Amino acid sequence: MRYIANIDLWSFSLQLLEHLCVLYTLISLYSHFFSMKVLERSAEMQRNWAGILLFTVLASVSMFLPIESYADGVILDLRLAIVLLASIHLGMKKGAVVVLLVSVLRWGIGGLGAVWWTAGGFLYGPLAVLVVRQFDSRRTGVLAAALVNTALFLSLLGALSYFFGWFGQLSPYQSFENFKTIAFAKFFCNGLAVFILDAALLRLLSQERKYNSLRNQADIDHKTGLFNYRKITEHLGKAVAKLDKPAAILMIDVDHFKQYNDTFGHQAGDVVLKHIADIIGKCIGDNGFVGRYGGEEFIVVLPEMAKWEAVVISEELRDAVAQAEFPGRPVTVSVGLAYCTGQTDEKSLIAAADEALYRAKNFGRNCVQY
Repeated sequence: MRYIANIDLWSFSLQLLEHLCVLYTLISLYSHFFSMKVLERSAEMQRNWAGILLFTVLASVSMFLPIESYADGVILDLRLAIVLLASIHLGMKKGAVVVLLVSVLRWGIGGLGAVWWTAGGFLYGPLAVLVVRQFDSRRTGVLAAALVNTALFLSLLGALSYFFGWFGQLSPYQSFENFKTIAFAKFFCNGLAVFILDAALLRLLSQERKYNSLRNQADIDHKTGLFNYRKITEHLGKAVAKLDKPAAILMIDVDHFKQYNDTFGHQAGDVVLKHIADIIGKCIGDNGFVGRYGGEEFIVVLPEMAKWEAVVISEELRDAVAQAEFPGRPVTVSVGLAYCTGQTDEKSLIAAADEALYRAKNFGRNCVQY
C-alpha cells in the first residue's frame, strides 16, 4: 500500500464501485454452486469449508485487484471489510481461519504490508462481532464495526511506524494532509464495502431460505410432517441403487383406522396419524427415512441395514405405538418388512413389503411379518 497527500476522488470512487460489483458477482455465482446456508452460523456445523472458502476467495480477489488512484499512487483493497463479514456471518473461529489463510497468502506475496495486516488480523473479527452486538440495528452495527476496525487498522500502522523506523516509509503520519487522505479513503471504502456486501449476503440468504421453504413444502406431508410419497420413494430408489449394499423397507398400517375415524371423527384421526408419525420418527432416528405412503399407511426406508436390525426396529416401533396413549382408545399398527441384498428395484421391494403387511393383517394385526 502506498500513500500520498492527494487523491482523485472521482476515479477512486468509480474503481470502488467496480470492485464491489466484482465481489457481488462472485457471491452470486458462488451461491449457484454452494448452498448459501453455508453462511449460517450453526453450532452443529464444526467445519464450514464452503463458507470459509467463499470469504477467502473474496479477500484474495480484492487483494489481487486493488483499488488505485493512478494519478496519485494510492492503492488499497477491501480485505479488512471481508474479514469482518466472515466473522459476523460464520462466527469468530471460522473467521479466524479466513484471516489465517489470507495472511499466509499475503506473506507469500511479500512486502511490509503483510506485517501490520497479520498483527491486527486476528483482532478485527472478534472486535467486529462485539461491536455488532451492541446495536439493535444490524445495518448500523456492521457500519460501526467497519469504522472501529478501520481506526484499529490505522492505529496499528501508526504504532509500527513510531516504534520501528524502517516502517516510516509506509506511515500515513508523515504529514497531516497525508493522514487525512488515507484515513478518508480507508474509512470510506471499508464502511461502504461492509454496508453493501453485507446487504448482498443477507439478500442471498433470504432467497435461499425462501427456496428451502418452498422445497420443503413440496417434499413434506402437511398432516404428519414426514416425507410425502414422492420424496420417500426417491430415497428408496437411492437405497436400492447401491447394488453392493443391503436395504430394508417397512410398510406400516394403522389397524382399524376407518373404524376409529367413524367413531371419534376425522380430527381425532389426524391426531392419531401425527402421533404415530412422531413415534416412528423417534424409533428410526438417523437410521433411515420415514414417509407417509398414503391414507393411514407409512413407509420406512432403512438403507445399509442388516435384516435382524430392521426386525428389531420394527418390533420396537410397533410396541411403542401399542403402549402410547391416543384419544378415545388404544391404537396399534401392523408392519410388513421387505429386505434386499442384491439388484432389485423400488417397485419390487414395495410389492414384497405389501405382501408382508397383508400377512400381518391376516395374522391378527399388531404384529410384524417379513
